[in-house]
Amino acid sequence: MVDPIAPQFEVGYQMYLESCATCHVALPPAVLPANTWQALLTDTAHYGLILPELPPFNLQLILNYLLT
Repeated sequence: MVDPIAPQFEVGYQMYLESCATCHVALPPAVLPANTWQALLTDTAHYGLILPELPPFNLQLILNYLLT
């Protein structure tokens, strides 16, 4: 990541990388609108795969990072 990440979003950023960047490039938050991020992270059908649901706490931390 080129842009600095505020300390309060660091954990969410790391969880985002662990959850998403293991299979594809982790897009920067500004690439997609907020409603798209929310839909992507809550839908277990993801580009032809069925993913396990993110635990609610992890989901909230990741969304906090992506929606800033």
